[in-house]
Amino acid sequence: MMLAVHRVKAFPDFGRAEIGCFRESCASSGAGAKCRSRDAGNHSIFTPNRQQMPAVRTLILLILLLPLVGLAGPQVLLVKKGGFPVYEEIAAIVSEKLSTGCANSGDACSSLNVEHATLLDESGVADLFASPDLRLIVAIGLEPSQLLRDRTLNIPILFTLIPRAAFVEHGLDKVGSMHSALFLNQPIDRQFHLIQLIRPAGRNVGVLLGPKTSALTQSLASASTSTGIPIKIRHIDKDQEIGPALREILDDRQFLLALPDPLIYNRRHIHDILLFSYYNQIPVIGFSAAYVSAGALIAVYSNSVDIGQQIAEMIEEFVHVGQWSRLPMPAFPKYFRVAVNKEVSRALGFPLAGAEEIAQQLRKMESQ
Repeated sequence: MMLAVHRVKAFPDFGRAEIGCFRESCASSGAGAKCRSRDAGNHSIFTPNRQQMPAVRTLILLILLLPLVGLAGPQVLLVKKGGFPVYEEIAAIVSEKLSTGCANSGDACSSLNVEHATLLDESGVADLFASPDLRLIVAIGLEPSQLLRDRTLNIPILFTLIPRAAFVEHGLDKVGSMHSALFLNQPIDRQFHLIQLIRPAGRNVGVLLGPKTSALTQSLASASTSTGIPIKIRHIDKDQEIGPALREILDDRQFLLALPDPLIYNRRHIHDILLFSYYNQIPVIGFSAAYVSAGALIAVYSNSVDIGQQIAEMIEEFVHVGQWSRLPMPAFPKYFRVAVNKEVSRALGFPLAGAEEIAQQLRKMESQ
């Protein structure tokens, strides 16, 4: 796929200093005629006044340096898919956080050259990845991750915003220090801690797992054992199985824990699942703020600022190590927040504390 590379260079602000002007008239006073300017007082347009000299010197220096700008390739390349504002936002946040975080570090991080590349079409990738200065590629989202996964690159890659199941499924967890990840999904333990905080006595948890989430079976069982919350799991292989499985696992007083599997929780089925759960008085634990807005009771999630902050921290750790080869270990989102649907809470007779209070309780549980 072709990549569009975006560079933003910061130049000094000259304020309103004038370093050139439009000719207004030329006085014909003999051989010594000088062209005068309307805005430059009585100075020739070729002769800056005393106040203009610092700006002119700076401009000359920049012009002399321009041939050198761009000779050094990116050290860190953020690769994202075009047309998705959330990816643009995350990339911008990463650059901003690196700029402030590295400014006073005094090591390689302080002079880090970070560039953005946007996927456009299917040609022209090789030249960009062949840059001798490139030390780290950060794939933001699933499609850039799939592109990079299929290429033979002797460069460390940080995959971000991909499900942990996809990372494991494609064997990326077995490549050692050359690959790492910041996963899209929240850790299962955090989900069960959330349920612990809001769960009335006697409520169990039902979970539907599809092909992309079936690998979570053991993690769910472990979380159930450690928290003492019973679970009922049903595996789904095709669309037609969703309805019967949903009725089966929700035949008694339970929560429905929704996990991001594209077979089950997609645009085609999301409304029916939420509606069925609502009419059967089953609270749904969602996996995004959007899911809560659509009718889930509550969700723990990470937004663009949370993800961008953590990506920047992982890059900083990679740079500070100084080896340019040892990536941080794969990680789930560290920063998170909680969304609560108060209307659903009232309708189900399920009173909840405020979202920030619940989030603080979750953070406290994880710090212990």
